[in-house]
Amino acid sequence: MRNNGLHSGNILQDELDNAYITDLGLINTNNEVCGILPYMAPEVLQRNPYTKAADISALGIIMTEISTGRKAFDGYNFDNELALKICHGLQPKFTSCTPEC
Repeated sequence: MRNNGLHSGNILQDELDNAYITDLGLINTNNEVCGILPYMAPEVLQRNPYTKAADISALGIIMTEISTGRKAFDGYNFDNELALKICHGLQPKFTSCTPEC
């Protein structure tokens, strides 16, 4: 099972506004793909080897949520059709007022 555990539901905030990342899930050698679909990198969905780049992809999805105030792929069904669209390049959009780095 390859589990992309980084998603906004695993980021906790305390009363002092400190953020903590929790519960990153499992990664092992089976050929199953498991995780929270909107946060999974296309290469993970395509059963390619899991790399640090998949975590960077998930972080980018979280950044769009911060930018827009909306969950990634809001309005889509989290199903095989969305997985195919992600594999073909679908990404959530940042708002127009998000600064470029």
